[in-house]
Amino acid sequence: MAKESGFKQRSSKISPKSFIETVFFTNSSNSPSLSEYCIDMEHSSSTCVSKQAFDKRFNERTKEMLYIILQKVMSKQVACKHSLVESKSKFTDIRIMDSSEFKLSKNLAAAFPGYGGLGREASAQIQFEYQLFGSRITEFTIGSAIDSDSKAGMKNIDSIPANTLLLRDLGYFSPKIFNELLNKNLYFISRAKSQWNFTYVKLKN
Repeated sequence: MAKESGFKQRSSKISPKSFIETVFFTNSSNSPSLSEYCIDMEHSSSTCVSKQAFDKRFNERTKEMLYIILQKVMSKQVACKHSLVESKSKFTDIRIMDSSEFKLSKNLAAAFPGYGGLGREASAQIQFEYQLFGSRITEFTIGSAIDSDSKAGMKNIDSIPANTLLLRDLGYFSPKIFNELLNKNLYFISRAKSQWNFTYVKLKN
């Protein structure tokens, strides 16, 4: 996976395994410095590297490697649970989408504006969609928490095949979007607002 993403192009002091262990598992600090990362790596793997060398590892190739790892982990966890559903389903696919947001340092407010107020100057949001039958991540993006869920949910809607079931919460849907999904022959399950009324209409064949 490191070679596939370009993280590993030749022999290096910072191996993919030592990098991941240092960044995600070794340090217990909420916001470790580059110096702390280097100390942790030397302690756990007897590898001495400079702060500059470690800093250079935070790049697009590393992001791609972590994306591939996450996709494989998610696929392995979910794949064993959906085989029976897929074999008996009348849907082309089932796609599950949700978002998660978290607060950031106010120094990042320009890139990730928050809702305002003390402690809410900057916040980020992860948009995540999983293709159940294909065991594949189809959306994994990070943006501002004030970005609209409904816009993110419709961004790639034209690439979704007909007869696909969409599982999303209320933030992604509105009556206007419901109609658009029906016109594309897509199915959906969503929560409804308490003030909505529903009418059953039987369509002619």
